Amino acid sequence: MLQLAEMKKKLQENASLLETAQEGKKKAQHDRETVIGRAEAAEAEVDKMSELMKKLQQEVEDLHMAMEKRQHEFDQNLADKKATLEHLAMERDTAQAQILNQTQKLDELRDHLEAERSKLHELGDLMSSKDDLCKSVSKMFTQIRCLFILVSRGQFRRYSGQFWGHWGITRKSCRATNLKLGTDT
Repeated sequence: MLQLAEMKKKLQENASLLETAQEGKKKAQHDRETVIGRAEAAEAEVDKMSELMKKLQQEVEDLHMAMEKRQHEFDQNLADKKATLEHLAMERDTAQAQILNQTQKLDELRDHLEAERSKLHELGDLMSSKDDLCKSVSKMFTQIRCLFILVSRGQFRRYSGQFWGHWGITRKSCRATNLKLGTDT
């Protein structure tokens, strides 16, 4: 009996252990199912994240390509603007050179015009003095002719030793004696 009691006791202990083992098994099964559920959820989350990552990667690549395209367009536009600016700068420099050249020519023409005006003024002065000289010479020749005519006719008389108009010879006196500039009447 002692053996039976010991066996019974062992059986109860084994039953208790079996119950504990079954409970542990159930708990382990439950934990396993929980872990499997979590793993499946984590896998689904990983798949979802993987899809999102692929989508984001595609968007990044698209943005990168769009940025490269914009950069290329910007570089092309910048190169065009630089070329236009260089062309305009060359045109400006050419125009400035032409203006400077025209200004120099204008200055030369002004100087030439001023010199010509000065010459014209001198020529006018010469013409005026020539006219005065011609008038004086003409008057002198007239007086000389009248003097010769009067001397040749014996009508000459001298007043107080002075010359020309003081000799009493004028156009009026020549006309008074019916003399006309070198002709006898």
